[in-house]
Amino acid sequence: MDWILETTPSFSFVFLRLGLAVAFFAHSTQQIFGWFDGRGLTAMLANWKEKYGIPTPIGVIGMFTEFFGSFAMLLGFLTRPFALGLAIFMTVAIQKAHWEHGFFLARRPGEGSGIEYCLALFLMAVALHRWIAEPLEILFNSRFSRVVMKSLVSISGAARLDEILDSGQSVK
Repeated sequence: MDWILETTPSFSFVFLRLGLAVAFFAHSTQQIFGWFDGRGLTAMLANWKEKYGIPTPIGVIGMFTEFFGSFAMLLGFLTRPFALGLAIFMTVAIQKAHWEHGFFLARRPGEGSGIEYCLALFLMAVALHRWIAEPLEILFNSRFSRVVMKSLVSISGAARLDEILDSGQSVK
């Protein structure tokens, strides 16, 4: 039960949570209630079903994960389970709606947007989910990553960073 309720005492996570809360609150209320020039629940579910083949019950789960996830992020309660849900939601959005349009968000009017923004939201959610983030942290703090970093440092000629990596100090 601790994995659900436990929080990490770091201000960086507070900023990540608040950023996700604002983004997902605005987006979910657009989709569910039609606020901010949105389509509303019925029109969005019909669009997702027609355009992306997403079944209505799955679409409802996605929308309400966004909506209630924004409150979880704001309050810091049930952050990890909702972070996982939001990461899954963004993975589906990237794959179904944005991948075909490339990377960049800014496109010409009438064209779809790329994965840039969705990827940022996905990575923010991943950072808040311990089961996903901790193995990545272990990977990037491993001996292998030090060898890769030292190679990159030697290529770039950044002598101070090379000294830090040799000493085993953390880079801050």
